[in-house]
Formats: sequence, C-alpha cells, structure tokens
Amino acid sequence: MSQTVFRQPRRVFYGEGDFDVGLFQCCDDMSTCALSFCCLPCFKCFLARKLGESCCLPFCYCHPFDLSVLRVKLRTNKQIEGDALSDCCLSCWCSCCVAAQLSREVDD
Repeated sequence: MSQTVFRQPRRVFYGEGDFDVGLFQCCDDMSTCALSFCCLPCFKCFLARKLGESCCLPFCYCHPFDLSVLRVKLRTNKQIEGDALSDCCLSCWCSCCVAAQLSREVDD
C-alpha cells in the first residue's frame, strides 16, 4: 500500500537567509537603476554574464522566466531562502527592480 504525501520536502538552506540588497532599494544605485529601467533586455544580457551564464540566456527564455532562472541561480549560490514561484512572480511584476537587485547582489 502506498502512502499519500501531503507535504513536499523543501530544501533547507543554512546561510545568510536573505538578500543583502532589498528589492526596492534599486534607487540607491542610480546607474544600475537607470540601466535596468531604460534598457532591460541589454541589462539582462549583462546580468547573465555577471552570473556566469551566456549572454543569450535572456533570449532563450520568455519573460519573466529569464530573470527567474537567474534569480534561482543566485539564491542557490548564495544560499538565500526562497522558492521558484516567488522568483517568477517578482520577475513578472517587478522585473526592473529584480534585475537591479540581482546586479547589486552580485557586486556585493
């Protein structure tokens, strides 16, 4: 007899736990803020390169999944808590802020 799984196991991170740069602190660095708001496709290519990915990554995935992939990668590398659904929602509704946050997080 098989058992029904009611809760899926979650990966637990033991580390910093949160981003060093807040999502809406994008205006603290005006050059990053301006680049992400004025030319998001170019900025996403720049961001992909900063994270060690191909510059073509943003063109391989439809928006907002390109930023979601980069956000998941950064969270995994820096052991930041979160989930793919939150990453996707934030990337969809606040894409310029997410791009600026990721860029500043990599720089810190």
